[in-house]
Amino acid sequence: MRLVTVAVTILFVIGCSDTRYPRGRDTKASFCEGRFQLLRSGSAIAFSTLMDEKSNTAVANGITGWTDNGDWAYFVDYYGGLILLDCKSESLQKYGDISSVPEAHKGPFVELLQKATVAPATQRTTFPQS
Repeated sequence: MRLVTVAVTILFVIGCSDTRYPRGRDTKASFCEGRFQLLRSGSAIAFSTLMDEKSNTAVANGITGWTDNGDWAYFVDYYGGLILLDCKSESLQKYGDISSVPEAHKGPFVELLQKATVAPATQRTTFPQS
């Protein structure tokens, strides 16, 4: 009887997850009910990969800084690329530099750029906005 009680308890705890997409052991942080996850990199440098678990694709590699406030998540990659994630709509927008970021979201990106490891300007590349 004790074994049945333990098994039911374990199944109950597993079933009560607050995310639609469970965290893996390499997950550093998750956003939008787990749909987007920041995964540890195998590299010696503290890079991470932002994954979209719904499509099982990498959204961005080389993430060196991030922050979130619940509805929005902000990411900076090593080459100075900026990613704004809207958890309400589960959509993201990529920006090549701070000047193209909407005014309402510049503050968190400015703070991240001051803290994150970013390549010197001469080594940066930008990705197109999507």
